[in-house]
Amino acid sequence: SNYALGLMCSRQTMVRPKLTRLLTRFVAQRDPKFTYTTIQLNKNYSARMHVDGNNDGPSYIIALGNYTGGELWVYDEVGPYEMELKEPLRGYSHLKVGTMLKGTLNHICNKWLWFDGTIPHAVLPFKGERMSIVFFSRKSWQKMKPEVVENLEA
Repeated sequence: SNYALGLMCSRQTMVRPKLTRLLTRFVAQRDPKFTYTTIQLNKNYSARMHVDGNNDGPSYIIALGNYTGGELWVYDEVGPYEMELKEPLRGYSHLKVGTMLKGTLNHICNKWLWFDGTIPHAVLPFKGERMSIVFFSRKSWQKMKPEVVENLEA
């Protein structure tokens, strides 16, 4: 595993530099000052409720495609939409499995959304073809080796 080596450019980043540049331009059109270390592409993936324990700072997400459903649910104690907690969540031991959690539903089809990935969130079921793109920073990004930063900024 390369995880022990620290933050580094993924093989896909190195193999597909044009795609990486296209995606960085895409998010820069929305928010040129948004900083991130990681771009995650999800094709037809409906994430169960989880917490991104290795994130640092905000995430930007957008979903694209021809689909229905697939909203992003984000935990919010005063939100109007309830989801059942089906398994324990890291950092949220006070929330008990089997309870209904309140949250907000965010329609992200062709719409950008800033959210905190360290808060429980999930993707609702969908029908059709759905691609989501998530931009975020990993914890310990400040410890990246200079050559990794150079590669990413190139």
